Amino acid sequence: MRHLGKTARKVRLSLELSQAKMAKQLGISIVQLSKIENDHSMPSPNLIEKYREVGNVDLYVMDWCEDPDMTALPIAVREAAAELRNAWSKEFD
Repeated sequence: MRHLGKTARKVRLSLELSQAKMAKQLGISIVQLSKIENDHSMPSPNLIEKYREVGNVDLYVMDWCEDPDMTALPIAVREAAAELRNAWSKEFD
């Protein structure tokens, strides 16, 4: 199971938004956003979609790019996965 809190925080910071502003854009409370960013709660599928709309990012893909396990991928897709990881890293660092 992936923990998306660190990734959610990184997206918010890259957008230069406070927790209050991000929570408002996502349609959730600051408390709920704080719980997600501190890995005390997982975002719902609807909230994952809101992150796509607000941040133009898929939290699961970005999270994997932060901590990839290339050995778990079929050899045929490892090169493409490495390119994806590099592109995400440049976008959010």
